[in-house]
Amino acid sequence: MRTYVWLFASVSCRKESPMEKKPSPIKKLGKLIVMTSTTLLDTFFSDDADKKNQTEKLREVRRLLQEAATAKYLVVLQVKAEKLGEFETVTGWIVGKTVAKEQVVLKLQNNRQQLRIIPLHQILKVSTLNTKPSAKKRIDKQEEAVNE
Repeated sequence: MRTYVWLFASVSCRKESPMEKKPSPIKKLGKLIVMTSTTLLDTFFSDDADKKNQTEKLREVRRLLQEAATAKYLVVLQVKAEKLGEFETVTGWIVGKTVAKEQVVLKLQNNRQQLRIIPLHQILKVSTLNTKPSAKKRIDKQEEAVNE
């Protein structure tokens, strides 16, 4: 009799109990929707994408300023004004041949004795102007003089 009970017990262990039902497809779909909306809200409120865009912008501004520093171009910067909430335009030449990670030092165009330190995160727009005549124009003028 014990063998019979043991076989019965082993058979009953293999069967699924009524408490362990397979999840229905509707419940799976509901869980998927909840997980998707949670993930969407998390990325919406997350600042990772904003930080990534900000670092890319800073990297591009630093690259443009570095090019202007090595070529000694006149730089026109549109800078956020902290007090006014708007922007101001600053024009000048970059001091030195390298640009720091967090700031740039400009020798102002209207007062060459004055230096201004501008944090990179305040720069909205960068424009550069080559104030020196290019070598190509010099060659063209020399050719014209030779041809005459």
